[in-house]
Amino acid sequence: NKQLDDSETITEEILRLGKAFPSVVTTLITERDAFMVQRLLECVAVCRPRRIVFVLGAGHVSGVADYWQQIVHGASSSTPTGEE
Repeated sequence: NKQLDDSETITEEILRLGKAFPSVVTTLITERDAFMVQRLLECVAVCRPRRIVFVLGAGHVSGVADYWQQIVHGASSSTPTGEE
């Protein structure tokens, strides 16, 4: 599957970048993922939509999905980033 290969390649590259430049990945990817999830939650709370279409760049899909799952499954932290 071409799409899966591209997604895996992006994830691998982000991990590689994170090893060399952890603060870059934190700022460009991790913090942005958390911000987008928070905005999505605000949208859901205010609009109560039946459906949402949320378009993400491939580099954010995994992180946003992880944060979303933490919220949906009642993770112990109060925010997706684990900060109180």
